[in-house]
Amino acid sequence: MNDRPDSGRDILTAQDLAGTEYLTAVTSLLQAYRLAHPSGGIWEAADLQWWWTRDPHDDSGRAMIWYDRSGPRVAVTLTVWSKTLASVDVLGDLTRPEPWQWVATAAPSAAKTYGGLGTAVPDGEQAWQTSLTALGFSPTDETYLSMWRTAGDVAAPPDAPAGYRIVNRLNQPEGTHWLAARNGDQVENRLRKCSLYDPRCDIAVIHEASNQVAAYSLY
Repeated sequence: MNDRPDSGRDILTAQDLAGTEYLTAVTSLLQAYRLAHPSGGIWEAADLQWWWTRDPHDDSGRAMIWYDRSGPRVAVTLTVWSKTLASVDVLGDLTRPEPWQWVATAAPSAAKTYGGLGTAVPDGEQAWQTSLTALGFSPTDETYLSMWRTAGDVAAPPDAPAGYRIVNRLNQPEGTHWLAARNGDQVENRLRKCSLYDPRCDIAVIHEASNQVAAYSLY
């Protein structure tokens, strides 16, 4: 008999989540991970919220989250970018075996469905690379860079050049969203369901003469 009060603390419970439940879970997971590891991993909670505007994970079987008593601890997400492009990502505690077991089961059928499957691996994560190689993944030349700066490094916003104006979605809420051409008509509706979305940080540069969007940036 084991009478340790915390004997079950390392037993994880899996949940297959979709839609906004999925988004809430991975947001909480990545925020907790960032607090514990200030410069670790690859993705931020904001990255997953942005991906949700493209793939809202409305169907089951593409986001498995494992919980301990304190909340979500590790997750695997399968994000569909197009009919021929999908990615799988492991988030949170990479030392747990559960996500790799799930990937081993789900990756072959997903790769067949979408004509291939990609993933990003942080530099130095040799165990992660070894696990992926065993599952049939092979490296490519594509590289992701994570860069950090302090709040003191951020300059004041620049003035718009002559003939242009800088607007944000809060002070110019009318009309089709400037991301719609790239991300579809539902992009603003989905953004507003994301807890980290702030229309003040949803910015566009407008050409005065034509009233056309010349550039945009979302923070």
